[in-house]
Amino acid sequence: MINVIVEERAENNAKGFRVEKQFTKQIEFLKINPRHPSLHYQPLEGGLGLWRFRVTKKYWGITLKREQNEIKVINVILHP
Repeated sequence: MINVIVEERAENNAKGFRVEKQFTKQIEFLKINPRHPSLHYQPLEGGLGLWRFRVTKKYWGITLKREQNEIKVINVILHP
């Protein structure tokens, strides 16, 4: 199981975008299996350890991979 740390900003943005329920569900998938098909978990271009996962078709979560078994969710954004 992966240790997932969720920053307050990510939680607040999920609430503000009204995707809190979907965000919580995807966080659980991230903890169990980051390769779960619904996450579409992939690195962002440019490296730096930033990755993204799908919250909904319109919103994505941004993470920082810290260690092999630790991921920090730093934000939820509108998909560009």
